[in-house]
Amino acid sequence: MAIIKGIRTKEDLKNSHKTKASFNKAMRMDAKKRYQETGRPFVCKVCGESRQIDICHIKSIEDFEDSATIDTINGPDNLVVLCPFHHRLFDQKNELAEKITNDNFGTGIHVIIDFPSSKTLAEAKQIRELIKESLMNHLKDDLEKFPIQSIWVDE
Repeated sequence: MAIIKGIRTKEDLKNSHKTKASFNKAMRMDAKKRYQETGRPFVCKVCGESRQIDICHIKSIEDFEDSATIDTINGPDNLVVLCPFHHRLFDQKNELAEKITNDNFGTGIHVIIDFPSSKTLAEAKQIRELIKESLMNHLKDDLEKFPIQSIWVDE
């Protein structure tokens, strides 16, 4: 389903908008509409947040050729719901982005730590190891049921 009658490609949509901001807004509105049509829940894929969410493109709009169809760019396989925090991490193209792209979260415990920029990387890594050690001590026998899948540090 096209956004506007006659609009089929990224280039068509770009040409129908005077500014990049209006083009991006049209793409976001269409992505949200298409996501709603899937019936999938509006919750962050990482943390389950539902109050404030973004519909995100797994492959960014910029990475598509101008000849790509809007159906492909805003297709259900290219959309994911994330909270603003996880959206920011995803856009940094880190381990989280890879896990979201590959739909590879697994079952288990995911911990995300948001450190102030005043902390050094060494301090962040030290705290991450303390948290991991503490979780392992508390879970002991349940580690098979609830493995620690990842501990991300957002600096």
